[in-house]
Amino acid sequence: MNTDTTFNTSVISDTNLLTYRKENEDNYSVNENPISLVLTQFHVLILFKNRLKAICVLNEEVVFEDIFTETYGRLVGIAKDSVKGTVWVFTELAVYRYKILNEDRNIWQIYLMKQDFELAKKFAKSDPIKVDKVICEEAQYYFSRKK
Repeated sequence: MNTDTTFNTSVISDTNLLTYRKENEDNYSVNENPISLVLTQFHVLILFKNRLKAICVLNEEVVFEDIFTETYGRLVGIAKDSVKGTVWVFTELAVYRYKILNEDRNIWQIYLMKQDFELAKKFAKSDPIKVDKVICEEAQYYFSRKK
């Protein structure tokens, strides 16, 4: 057996740490911790005791927030059906279904702002107006650098 071989035992690659803000936003408790979370292709859905937040993992912006009253009990958890693209949020007395559609519709703009032109073109999905905007921004980027 060759003991000189080094194995990469890491299961994590291409990572980015999202900062957890414990600030008093919209009169929510400063000490409120998440109950659960679900990760989609471009977003993380975080369940708190009275709301669900969707945060884009590419730019850390909150893109969706749903507030829950205690009419159907307290929030208990969140789960994702990866096959059907459905997210389930459940309380003590009810179940809520969220269907994720066109999650990547604005992703091309985020990549364009990051000046990742290849991924911006990929997510522009052959929409001639979007692709034209990406190509113009890319040309301007290289022109300004005299390339």
